Amino acid sequence: MAIVVRPLRVQCWTLAVCLAAAPGLAAAQARLPSIPASPTSRALDQIRDSSMRPLPAVPPVEIPRSDTTWVPDRFVTIPGTPGQVHIPAHSERRLPDGDAYVPPLTGVAPDGQTVIVPAGKYPPADQRQAP
Repeated sequence: MAIVVRPLRVQCWTLAVCLAAAPGLAAAQARLPSIPASPTSRALDQIRDSSMRPLPAVPPVEIPRSDTTWVPDRFVTIPGTPGQVHIPAHSERRLPDGDAYVPPLTGVAPDGQTVIVPAGKYPPADQRQAP
């Protein structure tokens, strides 16, 4: 095995040629035709593009107005009964004229007496004192 020793002048000259040619090489590479993309890279580009695409705008959802109203437990005064009568929670149906249809209710007075409230048309729950 022979060892080749080059003089320093040859090494410097080679380096100078390489440095002088570097700008020309960059320009030559810019003029070279681009290498066509592989099917895999095209597929990856399509996946990236589709995942970065903004979502379409969705129109606001119109919430239908419910015709029923939930009325929680209440304690009301009913003439002819001692103290306040407990009326259990129930659902009332809103009528077109603004009143409410109340189902038949069974209330309990403090002395244990049962009070029957007949079904019918009543003002809305937040506007009436009776069940």
